[in-house]
Amino acid sequence: MNFTKFNYCFLIAAVFFISSLKSQNIQGKGTAVIFFEPAASATVIVDSVKINQSRNPIQMTEGKHFVSASAPNKKTFRDTIKIIEGKTSILVKKLEYTNEYAAYLKSMNMYRLKKTGAYFVILPATVIYGWVAYSKHSQNKKEIAKYYDKALESQAKFENSVSTANLNFYKSEYEQNKEKYETYLATNNRIAKSARIIIPAGIVASAALIWLGTKIKKPELSNHPVSFNSLSLSRDESVLCFNLSLNINCR
Repeated sequence: MNFTKFNYCFLIAAVFFISSLKSQNIQGKGTAVIFFEPAASATVIVDSVKINQSRNPIQMTEGKHFVSASAPNKKTFRDTIKIIEGKTSILVKKLEYTNEYAAYLKSMNMYRLKKTGAYFVILPATVIYGWVAYSKHSQNKKEIAKYYDKALESQAKFENSVSTANLNFYKSEYEQNKEKYETYLATNNRIAKSARIIIPAGIVASAALIWLGTKIKKPELSNHPVSFNSLSLSRDESVLCFNLSLNINCR
């Protein structure tokens, strides 16, 4: 009988003990979403333990936790995240370039711009100008030939005409055709004169720029250790917390 009572008491005590353990495991827990860009290369450490990034909430104990994140050529982020029981804290941030790497990227953009200017500014402009000048010159040559023939035709009619009215008409027609002929001829002469100056000058300038382009030194990124002297510790910018209907914690 005593043995049965002992077993019964032991069973009750065991149940209470297991229940207390479960309540302790549940009590003092919260969740957090910790995510940094670039996700592929960022290394995230929470309380000296490396974690795998995920946009899904992870369970953490209540209280403040130290978070650091780093990536190649990025400033190291360091801050704390506060976990409150039953709520979700969110820490999402895009890591910024280090000052050195940002300056390198700027230098590379200028380098590419100079290279592009050396190869793809004057030379294409010269080619385009030459094509436009040739097209216009060829078109004008057709107009010159047309009005030259018309002027000769009007002159022949004028010379063979005996009527005063016809003489005046063919004379006026001849003068109009001659004027258009001379206008197109003068235009073509100007085009040819300009082309003889601009095209060779453009070719010489392009060759000079291309040669200078080969002398432009490409920027190099020094292999200095990653600098940790620039940290983003602003609470407003580094930790994004939202007090929504989902009981997300805003610290």
